[in-house]
Amino acid sequence: MFFFLSLNYRNLLILFFVICPIFSEGAEIIVNINNNKSESGFIHLALYNDKKKFLEDDGKYIGLKKKTNLVVQSGINVKNLTEGNYAIAIYHDENGNEKFDRLFSLPLESYGFSNNAEVFLGPPSFEESSFFLRQKDILEIEIELK
Repeated sequence: MFFFLSLNYRNLLILFFVICPIFSEGAEIIVNINNNKSESGFIHLALYNDKKKFLEDDGKYIGLKKKTNLVVQSGINVKNLTEGNYAIAIYHDENGNEKFDRLFSLPLESYGFSNNAEVFLGPPSFEESSFFLRQKDILEIEIELK
């Protein structure tokens, strides 16, 4: 009898560890880019969740890069996010030098923001670029490179 009870207990534990990840999965963002001039280099993506640290190097919630040709084919997926407000900034590092190239503060490489927020005498604010992501949402975002 004890063996039978322990077997059920063990099965319950296994079931718990198999089912819990299903219920705890977070939201997902799929980012697609438009107006891409070439498929060389990399696309750098920065995801922010704090308006006070928006566009600061140490303010990124998630930062990643992916080969441009792969982004054109399948976009960029960011998974297991918690519910909240987020903003995205991306740029196309066409020459692969790991920097956002500028000349006298003017961008030499393509860039974009979530909500396709406009740039006028400086970058957009977090509020202009942000969107709300609900738990378990799968949100597809199109960003126009400028």
